[in-house]
Amino acid sequence: MPTFNDGRRNEKLKSPSPIVLGNMVTARDFVALRLGFPWWDLSLPNIVESTETLNHILTLMSAPVGSVAALYIPGTIVFPDEFDMERSGHHLVHEMTHHAQLVKRMRHPHPKDAERLAYELQNQYAALRGWTNRIGSQRFIEEMTR
Repeated sequence: MPTFNDGRRNEKLKSPSPIVLGNMVTARDFVALRLGFPWWDLSLPNIVESTETLNHILTLMSAPVGSVAALYIPGTIVFPDEFDMERSGHHLVHEMTHHAQLVKRMRHPHPKDAERLAYELQNQYAALRGWTNRIGSQRFIEEMTR
């Protein structure tokens, strides 16, 4: 069972809510299916919901604060406070793809190919859910993965 934390240092890790867990399982199953391995071969990552933690990590990476909707660091997906799992499941699919790439030791000819795959699966999931306004164009993907 993955753990959930709101980013406060003194708070104990707890199990995610049914909504968070349900969306994690859906994203995990979708990614595993698309990548061609059984869902039970992909563990669920931990979740941290903290804008402060997300911004701190972005600062350490020299990335603009607020430049991403979520972030994957090995074994953990970091979301901002109040992240809407119901409406933003495609972002979870994107980060779950990175988790699968690490767990399954997927190799890519170029690091940008790993990011391209995450965007492609994110778009496929958004299209499947009927979220056509959330699908990034091929041009957007090309710009993000140069």
